[in-house]
Amino acid sequence: MKKDLVMRQTLIRLIAVTVALAPLALEAQGLPIPAVRRQLNDFFEFRGRWIFDEKESVGLPPPPQGIARETLRYLAALNVSRELVIATTETEFSVAKDGSEPEVYKVDGSETQERDPRTGAWLDRFYRFTQVADSVALTRRLRLGTPAEPGAELITDAYSVAGSVLTVERLRSHVFPPGSVAVLPEPGSHRMTLVYRRQGR
Repeated sequence: MKKDLVMRQTLIRLIAVTVALAPLALEAQGLPIPAVRRQLNDFFEFRGRWIFDEKESVGLPPPPQGIARETLRYLAALNVSRELVIATTETEFSVAKDGSEPEVYKVDGSETQERDPRTGAWLDRFYRFTQVADSVALTRRLRLGTPAEPGAELITDAYSVAGSVLTVERLRSHVFPPGSVAVLPEPGSHRMTLVYRRQGR
């Protein structure tokens, strides 16, 4: 038994040495060293056009009674989009809401700043992407306050996909000097669970 264990350990060491020396042997013969293949995450499962399912969503106050236009105004006031169009690459995750200019997030987590599409001026809105297991968290930061007492409003949407359903968990909070985060009491936090359904593929 002990002899078999020693033989297995010796074999494992020989295999490890062979693997380690293989690139050197190829280089000595003038042969190209195979590149290590990386599988990049392009978040393809989030791509597509998604339509809001108001009946399945949670946390929306009762809409005003009346014509559909009033309901649209109500949803706009809560910053709830009726349609999302998501596009992804290996470096960016973008979301266009109700036909507007897309919000662009860098998947490496670096913060991006919004620019006015008409004037090119930089705005006080910033976007940050975070991956959490199989979900992605998209945080919008609106700069508030003064240089002496800077603050910000944060709206974080956690996106997750299951088949043809996109679920967005939303939370609104505020940053106060010297850098603490306060979650606002309801209904100010706008804590919602928004459900969208995929249209086509």
